[in-house]
Amino acid sequence: MCSVARRTYSAAMTGSANEHDIARIDTARTDAPSHKLGDTFGGRFPANEGSGGPARDRTKPAGTDPIDAVDAPSSLSSLTRGASGTGAAGQESPDSPGAGTDLTKESESYTHGHHESVLRSHRRRTAANSAAFLLPHLLSDMTLLDVGCGPGTVTVDLAERLTQGSVVGVDASDDVLESARGLADAHGTKNITFEHANAYELPFEDDSFDVVFAHQLLQHLSDPVAALREMKRVAKPGGFVAVRDADYEAMTWYPESAELTEWNMLYHEVTHAYGFEPDAGRRLASWVRDAGFDPATIEPGASVWCYATPDDRTWWGGLWAERCTESNFAVQAKDSGLADDVALEQLAQGWREWAAAPDGWFAVLNGEVLARA
Repeated sequence: MCSVARRTYSAAMTGSANEHDIARIDTARTDAPSHKLGDTFGGRFPANEGSGGPARDRTKPAGTDPIDAVDAPSSLSSLTRGASGTGAAGQESPDSPGAGTDLTKESESYTHGHHESVLRSHRRRTAANSAAFLLPHLLSDMTLLDVGCGPGTVTVDLAERLTQGSVVGVDASDDVLESARGLADAHGTKNITFEHANAYELPFEDDSFDVVFAHQLLQHLSDPVAALREMKRVAKPGGFVAVRDADYEAMTWYPESAELTEWNMLYHEVTHAYGFEPDAGRRLASWVRDAGFDPATIEPGASVWCYATPDDRTWWGGLWAERCTESNFAVQAKDSGLADDVALEQLAQGWREWAAAPDGWFAVLNGEVLARA
């Protein structure tokens, strides 16, 4: 039980489904292990409530299947787990989407999806700002695999450093892979290829790569330890496995914002509902140990992204404002009964207000691990 600040709103429909008269009526401190933003902001849930139909059970996400039809993940493909859902640490999660169904041919549901606001964030990543902990260990003739490469900005950057080596980027989204190939072509990068692949069943022989790299991947997997074992399998003996993931609970910002606090809580609840771990950064070293790496070879660390300049605030706040209402995160928040359009728009407005604050500051803590296979 944790004490959290909540804003309570009333939302009165004023004609169309997109017109709301929202008035703050109270601010209270409430002790609760979880919350539903439709309640917090007074918005309405879409599941027939108030329409004469049966009320939806808000304790469980809607549906039983991951919503990969909305947005396939940028970092993984079909599950290799069995009929029962598993949590991020491998425990069964019977209430998570997909529980009780055969998921061996389905995709896990990437929380962010591939909305332009998400890809805008991915395209800003480089080897310098996303893989600095790995760079000192690279030699020009190494072979490298990037698991969950997304639009390929980091992957291409790494390939341009491995001038005598070769790089393979894998992802589950064919559209994103096409974007990555286009980027490589535009850069004239010849020592790189991109393939569709499953993070749990990489299509490579044992001992294939000097380096296996995964950036912001494990937080979106229901079984990160299994994926790490697979990375270890395809890495050469003595080669590197390098992983980096954000830690949402460790994110911090100024000025204080009730909306950003609610956003962070909602993000945790949505990802947990789908069996993923948003605070992956702090768990990386533990997961790597569980995957069978020699503890003596594990080098844990951390680094931060900081958004504090006017341009950075506009970019970061703007893309999260869009994600709150337009991305797969919004879809999952609504499908799991944790928020509605009214509440999500309030969170988006909170992001816009934070971005406009002249003293705005936001830091993302990323956990990092470099281990020998």
